[in-house]
Amino acid sequence: MDQEHIIIIGAGASGLIAGRMLSRAGKKVTILEARSRPGGRIYTLVYGPFSNPVEAGAEFIHGRLPITFELLQEAKIKPEKVKGNMISVVNGRLKDNHAFSENDALFKRELKSLVEDIPVDLFLDTHFPGEKHAAFRKEIRGFVEGYDAADASRASTFALRDEWLTDDDKEQFRIPGGYNRLVSFLVKECEKNGAKIHYSSTVRNIDWVNGHVTVTTEQGTVYEGMKSVVTLPLGVLVPPGGGASSITFTPAVSDHMETFRKLGYGTVIKTALEFESRFWAGKEIEERTGIRMENTAFIFSDESVPAWWDQRSPDSTLLTGWMAGPRAMERKYADDETILAEAISSLANIFREEPRYLTNRLKMWKVVNWGSDPLSMGAYSYSTVNSLKSIHFLQKPAGNTIFFAGEALYTGTARATVEAALESGIHAAGSILTPAEFVNSGR
Repeated sequence: MDQEHIIIIGAGASGLIAGRMLSRAGKKVTILEARSRPGGRIYTLVYGPFSNPVEAGAEFIHGRLPITFELLQEAKIKPEKVKGNMISVVNGRLKDNHAFSENDALFKRELKSLVEDIPVDLFLDTHFPGEKHAAFRKEIRGFVEGYDAADASRASTFALRDEWLTDDDKEQFRIPGGYNRLVSFLVKECEKNGAKIHYSSTVRNIDWVNGHVTVTTEQGTVYEGMKSVVTLPLGVLVPPGGGASSITFTPAVSDHMETFRKLGYGTVIKTALEFESRFWAGKEIEERTGIRMENTAFIFSDESVPAWWDQRSPDSTLLTGWMAGPRAMERKYADDETILAEAISSLANIFREEPRYLTNRLKMWKVVNWGSDPLSMGAYSYSTVNSLKSIHFLQKPAGNTIFFAGEALYTGTARATVEAALESGIHAAGSILTPAEFVNSGR
């Protein structure tokens, strides 16, 4: 009997972990990746132009996440804990968080009392009405939009409750040398087990009947198999704004596509700025602003580019700016120079410096606008009201032949992370394998 052939679409975390499992279990595996590299939204800039590796995509491990940590241990990679405080700066001054602390207990109590899921905007307007809570509502919306990259008018309050009441992500970790080290490990694991990875292979058509798929790439190459695992980002499957998918299924998988549209998908703009020196760590900045960067890992502000962090290394002169959610979506088509100017202006206001001072000390910069990337069309998913029901449906294959996976199809508390992508890929592979094959897959 011929070896069962599985065709995986996408060599991101989901596709690679599924490929490893299936090939370990004895399946013939072909992975088709549109980019010229593996990793997808994991993207480490390793070979210049920066002095050290720079994470253009996924960067942090939010807590001691079991699958990620297990893989890192296998790969003999030791993650580094991110040390330092998180501070808030408003109008160039350190913010007194006392007002937020006053509302924290009430906020948690109101979240716990919620019986039916509703959008975050509606929850805030209902439970924290009036001018008295205006600043608090703005702060929570800022969290939802900035951290979850979500639209607060669609975002799930139950999901916000899970985040707010869970301590799992209190610790933050980085991978020394970059997330690409984990990707490289998974690639080698796939190849070691006979899986074939084809880069620059953009899938355009999947023709299928139960038990057989014919996959055709933009380049005209045709692959035939028995099943397919589709791990494309949500924004590629169902582009924001209701655009047509770049991939065609014949026959159509309309129920799946309509359900995908019920999920939320946000975007992020990361701006990496490498300076001549760590000017922000000097005494002058501390005296002027009260910001003591020696003890600070993250700065959150009311600026246009609101979040910033450094690498917490004395030899690194890199600052990373973060803009997410609707604000980043509005700049989907902005040119890099415009976004750079906005980032410099934001940073100058935080440190109460002249923009020209920062520009003159800038050695290298890069803007990564995930919303304008045609192979991702955004950064990561977020939970909408009743999205759990949608995800459970999407985890079921079409005709036991077309399987879907990716960070958007995750139901745990580590949403929108590499961990979520890995778990989803494992779930999809496990749905294909028999119990005995699953044991042989190493999971």
